Amino acid sequence: MSSPTTAPGVAAAYGVPDKQKITIAIIGKDGNLDYQTNQVLNANRVRDVVQNSYAVQATTGRL
Repeated sequence: MSSPTTAPGVAAAYGVPDKQKITIAIIGKDGNLDYQTNQVLNANRVRDVVQNSYAVQATTGRL
């Protein structure tokens, strides 16, 4: 079993299902999984998710 501080360990902790497929996971500053997909994403989509997550967390005082 991988250590949770290594990339495979973190992937296993977040339940990434398949090591053979690309998986994109965006983890917020609070440690919550904000977005996960096995689809290839446009960089603008990643930026949107990060910005939207930040805005929500800032307004709820979670930062």
